Amino acid sequence: MGRLRRFALSVALLAIWVLQCSAAPGAEVRPGVREGLRIAANDRDFRVFHIGAEFKRRELHDVDISPSEGQPRRQYTFSYGSCTPDYYECGVRFQVTDFDACVVSAASIARTASARFQVRGVPADLIGRPQDYPVYLYVYTGRTTIKIRAASLQSARQAARALRSADGRVDSQEPLPAPTRAAMRGRARCTLPPSPFEEGLRAGGPVYSDGVRWAAWLAPDMRAVVVFDERGDRMQRFDSRPGCEQIVGVGGDRLLRVCRNDEAPAWQLPELDLVHLPTGIREQMRRPEDASDYYYCHGDDATSPGGVGAHWVAVAVSGYHYHSNCWFNWRTGASEFNSSPQSGQQYVPDLDTPELWRPLCTPLRRRANPYSDPYDSRPPFFDYSFDGTFGLTRGPGPYSEEDGLPGPLLLDRCGTTRTRRLSRCWAACVDASLGGGLVTWSGFYEVHVVNLERERRYTWGAPKGESSAFVVHTRRHVFATRYEDEDRARIFVARVPGG
Repeated sequence: MGRLRRFALSVALLAIWVLQCSAAPGAEVRPGVREGLRIAANDRDFRVFHIGAEFKRRELHDVDISPSEGQPRRQYTFSYGSCTPDYYECGVRFQVTDFDACVVSAASIARTASARFQVRGVPADLIGRPQDYPVYLYVYTGRTTIKIRAASLQSARQAARALRSADGRVDSQEPLPAPTRAAMRGRARCTLPPSPFEEGLRAGGPVYSDGVRWAAWLAPDMRAVVVFDERGDRMQRFDSRPGCEQIVGVGGDRLLRVCRNDEAPAWQLPELDLVHLPTGIREQMRRPEDASDYYYCHGDDATSPGGVGAHWVAVAVSGYHYHSNCWFNWRTGASEFNSSPQSGQQYVPDLDTPELWRPLCTPLRRRANPYSDPYDSRPPFFDYSFDGTFGLTRGPGPYSEEDGLPGPLLLDRCGTTRTRRLSRCWAACVDASLGGGLVTWSGFYEVHVVNLERERRYTWGAPKGESSAFVVHTRRHVFATRYEDEDRARIFVARVPGG
């Protein structure tokens, strides 16, 4: 099986190389396009097709990969030319969009088709009239439905004759594979990995966790907090202080809640309620000192506490063209802004230590954010989680040039320069967290778990077939939150194999 996978990967890489070589002289395949082609070549659900690096003197300008609405599948759009196709005044560009037949089938398109053709041995449907602008031609091959957008029917049929697969197994000079019977009849099904999540508990909000021992969520009646203790697999209930129901963090054996005050300005640090989880006793907190650093911890628009540890509370501040972080020590009242001399590549904030800044082991370093902008105050580094042995972060992505969104999910380890890429994050890597020997994150219709101690990886279907879920974990359990409405949620729990 491993030999077959290596062979398939070699074929895919060869196809990408041939595609780059087939571009016009002097043309260069953009990094984002190259990455999109690599993802398309390795799609395990259906075969993806395009019409080359260039078609009719129009360069392959963009590869967009997005979720298919309502179904656990990707869809790929290959755009040729650089103008926006919605405007008539710009030169028409070609677009080729690939769907899994379980999302868009021949049976669903045939209901509105005006004509059917044969293209390279497979059926193709025309939507609209031949003289319409633009023209949409749907081609069916294997379990793939291909939509071609062009200026005319003649151009659309020429594009269909130029189709080749991203994995390099179907060339533009050979017949296309016949569509499956299920694809033609609309009976193809989108399948998901098995889901081990047990039936959900009713809750008033999402689960918060320290990643090791504790998990907590608001009870359905909003009057108490339910706390799960990994030691003994037991749950207990703490009554909420009136007006202080909102949970914002769990860590350092503490639960942090925000007290509601509708009259207070948004920039002001709200009143906080801190509970010692092993005993259920409320902790006494010192308010931040009136220091110069704390002046910068007041956001012009919002000041939002977002994490707690044995010594520190993390606060996100934002205002006009800036977003930053600051911390205050709830034991001493000291505060620190993100501009600390130690907040460089070799240090990460640790809310459980009195010094706040924890040095990384050799050779680990935080990744510089190439999209950091002094005007918009994007952070100079990508977020970095460190547990003493492993480091979890994100890297710059191929589609990040303009908006600065992070790219792949990366795992570092002390003592080695080798970085392990856990996911390309083609659609999303939401709620990625490291702790207790696990890494977890939520993807498109899936929940991912990596057991670092056993070196095992698990991919589970999201509970109830949800497209996304808010995911956290303790050492042996994974919790997924599924919202029913603004104030009601269900919590699903799964035990990690071997935990």
